[in-house]
Amino acid sequence: MLLLPIRAVKQVVIEMMVFEGHEVEIIEVNGQIFFNSNHVGICLDFADSTIRDHMSKMSDKHTIKQLIRLS
Repeated sequence: MLLLPIRAVKQVVIEMMVFEGHEVEIIEVNGQIFFNSNHVGICLDFADSTIRDHMSKMSDKHTIKQLIRLS
């Protein structure tokens, strides 16, 4: 899991888009685009248990966790 300290995060934009009738969360951090894995799994018509199984196997290279103070 990639941890970004508050000082390293210069810009965060969180938006929702609709892809084939499903909402997908898009997170832009310092110009890099990330998609919500759960939402992508839903778009691919994966069962909830399949999505959880795949997400549990993600390594630090596959995920991002932001430490951001929202004001």
